[in-house]
Formats: sequence, C-alpha cells, structure tokens
Amino acid sequence: MEETAVSTTTVVINVLVQVVNLAIFFFAFKYFLGDKVTSALKEREHLMKKLKNAEQEYNKIIEDAKIT
Repeated sequence: MEETAVSTTTVVINVLVQVVNLAIFFFAFKYFLGDKVTSALKEREHLMKKLKNAEQEYNKIIEDAKIT
C-alpha cells in the first residue's frame, strides 16, 4: 500500500475552511433563529418560576386544610 503524506499547508487550509464554515453556520443560525430561541427560553423560564410558585401555594393550601 502506498502512503500519501499530507502537507502542513493542506491541514492548515482544511482547519481554516472548517472555522469559516462554523462561523457561517453560527451567524446564519443566530440571524434566522436566534431571537426565536432566546424568547422561547425566556418564556419557558418564566413558566417554570410560575409553576414553582403554584406548587408552593398548593402545598400551603393543603397544609391549611389539614389544620382546620
């Protein structure tokens, strides 16, 4: 079998191309979906806080009902 040597220049070029591809993907994702994802995450965080408060309130109501 023949081994082919890969030059340092080829490796550097491939790494640079991958970095450029990643940057393009990142900016395209942020441009098209960034605001939607961010707002969805904030809405979910708000809902989780609301549900946590609801659980505490439920437990308080149950405790009050047990006392009376």
